[in-house]
Amino acid sequence: MITKILNGKYISNILNKNIKNKYIKILNSRKYLGIPSIAIIYVGDNISSNIYIKNKIKKIEYIGYRVYIYKFDYNVKECIIIRLINLLNINNNIHGILVQFPLPSNINSLNIVSNINCNKDIDCLNPYNFGKLCYKKSYFRPCTAYGIIILLQKYNILNNKSYAVVIGISNVIGKPICIELLNYGYTVTLVNKNCIYIKEIIEQADLLIIAVGIPNFINNKFNIKKGSIIIDVGINILNNKIVGDVNMNSVVNKASYITPVPGGIGPVTISILLNNILNSFIINS
Repeated sequence: MITKILNGKYISNILNKNIKNKYIKILNSRKYLGIPSIAIIYVGDNISSNIYIKNKIKKIEYIGYRVYIYKFDYNVKECIIIRLINLLNINNNIHGILVQFPLPSNINSLNIVSNINCNKDIDCLNPYNFGKLCYKKSYFRPCTAYGIIILLQKYNILNNKSYAVVIGISNVIGKPICIELLNYGYTVTLVNKNCIYIKEIIEQADLLIIAVGIPNFINNKFNIKKGSIIIDVGINILNNKIVGDVNMNSVVNKASYITPVPGGIGPVTISILLNNILNSFIINS
């Protein structure tokens, strides 16, 4: 079996051109005033976050939006971030608010995302929006999770009769992915990376999604299902190179499709963010 590459960069370029054309039409209509603008709140100096933010800024500016970065040291007090969010909530020139995860352990993530105005919650992390997602009623879609759905759709391999396994239980990636897949009819198992039965579960997966942030977590120790689809959400630095959570050599000629790192789900995630920004501009203008 020849493993095919899910080229997220190619799909992202198509999506971004469509978003830019949509934005130009909105500008020409003169129906809305101002320029779509978002605030990114970033705490600390996480290497993976640095890569994501750099890529986000590049694409945001390509579309023609404005972006404002609010960077804090690790020791920032939670109340300072919440105070900033409250100010951004009432700022009519800011249409979307994005908190870059992970946050330091001294900051309560739930308190942070709960304070984001639901109409500016462009990553669908506010508990109210996340709850609406469960009912298929959320105005915004979680960027990475919905990006995976779009990527599968574009390659015509979105199969709701399949069994999906998601490794990684974060509120930002793992859990939203499960909700999106369940909404599309998949049977889903969410797995903690330390689960003692993880090998047996992985062997059954038709669709395997990994988001643990550990280089080469999936390797020759795991016997993946022949013909399975692998989505590698991880982004890590190993020997000065960007790598994912999957050792590509261990799954080549076993999986039918796989996302590379870089150039896989990351670019599509940013495309979903760009679309969410435009939608937030429309509802907040």
